[in-house]
Amino acid sequence: MRCCSSRTDREEGFVCLHHLKTLCWLTVKLTALDMRVRKHKCTLFLSSYRPMGRQSDSSGKRSGGGPTFSRAKRNMEATVRDPQLPESIMRVLILLAILGAACAVPKQINRIVGGDPTTVQNYPYMSNMQYGFLGIWWYQACGGSLLTSTSILSAAHCYYEDSPQEWRVRLGTSFASSGGSIHAVSHLVLHPQYDDDSLDNDVAVVRLSNPAVYSNSVQPISIAGINYNVPDGTPVVAAGWGRLEYQGGFPEQLQHVSVNIINQQICAERYAYLKSQPDYDYIPDVTNGMLCAGILDVGGKDACQGDSGGPLVHNNVLIGVVSWGHECANATYPGVNARVSYFSNWIVNNA
Repeated sequence: MRCCSSRTDREEGFVCLHHLKTLCWLTVKLTALDMRVRKHKCTLFLSSYRPMGRQSDSSGKRSGGGPTFSRAKRNMEATVRDPQLPESIMRVLILLAILGAACAVPKQINRIVGGDPTTVQNYPYMSNMQYGFLGIWWYQACGGSLLTSTSILSAAHCYYEDSPQEWRVRLGTSFASSGGSIHAVSHLVLHPQYDDDSLDNDVAVVRLSNPAVYSNSVQPISIAGINYNVPDGTPVVAAGWGRLEYQGGFPEQLQHVSVNIINQQICAERYAYLKSQPDYDYIPDVTNGMLCAGILDVGGKDACQGDSGGPLVHNNVLIGVVSWGHECANATYPGVNARVSYFSNWIVNNA
């Protein structure tokens, strides 16, 4: 096992590829080789990949040692440019990344974790946040919610240490890789107290260079105010283009799923218990700025990897931003969102 000290460093010939969270490309004829990312650190190891840091062994039992990943879908980035590596190796790495970009675009239309296909007309604020690989390949990496014609609310972890030029936004389409209008990004405004280790304050405002044109498929959403409280057990809806199941594929068509608000204390206690287990000390604490949702003690419905930054909605009001969780649709550990009402003043001031 080898760890890099930063997202662009190398150690003993291994190369860190920054923010590799889907890693489809590493399965192309290299099934024995895998990579995982611990926040902004990389680790090369021989095993099977467990996204979002939820590790399990071949028997299906949970085991520790991996990071808890926020629910972003970041496949690859051009940090394969270590001048100390032979040019031939660099070329191979770049070729593998490009091949991976092709396999990372899913073609099936299927169900998100426990949910159903839907259309953008039902969620006209839904924003397809696309990351650019080498400036030539753009792919859906996170979700977001349109607040104004020039601003989108999303998750800070999606854009941590990135530049606006690395991102663009597709609006007004039900599909992950086609349709709608394309908008360049002018500013990435992360919450000033965002912590990439604890995932606390995981909200960001993405500002557009060219404004959205409103239509029946492009509309802003209202956000929860500081006193907007949703009772435990209330049904709410998450939407996005994230994985259809834990370690599953990605849909081309937008998905939505109904989940319930989970009691804050119960959610915090369960994650605190998980954090107390051997090799799970990296699990974040559930704070006041977070909101849990799922089907407690049943599971089967949840946002998943690739849904990061997307909306959690109650009665057409944005109450949560998809952030992190243990696996996807886990019966014991629900999904965790940034609580919009907790950040409403900051959001309004920066949108």
